Amino acid sequence: MKPGFYSFSMIWGGLLIFGLAAAFAFTGCGEVESEQDYEEEMTEKEALSDEDYMAKGREIAGLISSALMSEVMRAMEERGPAAAVDFCSVRAIPITDSISKAEGVKIQRVSHKPRNPDNAANEREMEIIREYQDAAEDETAGPQLVSVNGQKTFYAPIKIVAETCMTCHGDVGTDVDPELYNTILANYPDDMATGFKMGDLRGLMKIAFVDRDYENL
Repeated sequence: MKPGFYSFSMIWGGLLIFGLAAAFAFTGCGEVESEQDYEEEMTEKEALSDEDYMAKGREIAGLISSALMSEVMRAMEERGPAAAVDFCSVRAIPITDSISKAEGVKIQRVSHKPRNPDNAANEREMEIIREYQDAAEDETAGPQLVSVNGQKTFYAPIKIVAETCMTCHGDVGTDVDPELYNTILANYPDDMATGFKMGDLRGLMKIAFVDRDYENL
């Protein structure tokens, strides 16, 4: 098993010091490997595999889903559906940001029908969403890893799987109470996140591995 994020940095530091000492000791006895060559060799040996990134992505996605869902359910039980709207507009981002900071990643929920316009899917993400929609009947269609210019990003589908979700994301007037929808519009005047059915794709959980520590786990 590969060392953890921070333990690796300690190991890397020790190996680098040893390597430099050896280089100085044997200068003049033959060609010595440069520090750059040494770093490249170590990076190649210790680089994370796609399976490692996928495993970490699943782990972080589980943390996010658990944290957000438990808070939303608690808010709704204590103060009703309108409390869930308040939670999403006020508390969801700090919780997500705290997990992002702790894990050294950038977390975002993106959608083809966003409630918050900041969460609108980009062109590449729209392609991924369409792929999931085309595979709607395929229950094996799970998370995927996208790599662009060395940047690894984990995507997991978010589906409407509970009746509770329909309270805020179903059809207005039937699933979504009109008074509640007015509250939603007060927070998100450009809302597009209604009209969903049970089992529909709501969007994607996006986890970008932006911290350099992830290059050498």
